[in-house]
Amino acid sequence: AADGQSYHVNETGATPGNSKAILFKIPYFPNWKTDSHEPVRLVSPNLILVRTERPSFTIQYKTGAVEYLGLVLSAVCLLLGLLRRRFS
Repeated sequence: AADGQSYHVNETGATPGNSKAILFKIPYFPNWKTDSHEPVRLVSPNLILVRTERPSFTIQYKTGAVEYLGLVLSAVCLLLGLLRRRFS
């Protein structure tokens, strides 16, 4: 992905009606999404699980609006702090 990570699983061994669990050794964050909108579940702090019925799927980490808002607010606060220090 342009703003994150992406993993594609070619052969899950799953078929419609016969789901398979795919385990990823990746830290869990709510921003992990699959292209098929299947839920991404936390197994442990460093493992996530996706249960799928599709023969292939992609899981992506996408940066959300909250993260972008936090970056903008941090930059604004930093600039205000520097301007205040310079003109004091």
